[in-house]
Amino acid sequence: MSEVFPVRVSVLGVQYALEYRTKANDKGLETCDGYCDTSAKLCVVRKYTAAERREPPEFERPGRLYAQVHEA
Repeated sequence: MSEVFPVRVSVLGVQYALEYRTKANDKGLETCDGYCDTSAKLCVVRKYTAAERREPPEFERPGRLYAQVHEA
């Protein structure tokens, strides 16, 4: 199921509708987290399920690379 928001986003001056969809509902999200369909003026953003959410590993956390570089 997708969620349609009444707001629209502007991409390079063109108005697009915004929808959140799960990977199971949209095969276009198999290899990406979102896309714009220019023919339908639609932006689709992947909605992660509770099972797909996770804490990022230590090396992916913001600021960790800075700390690793300056510890040496």
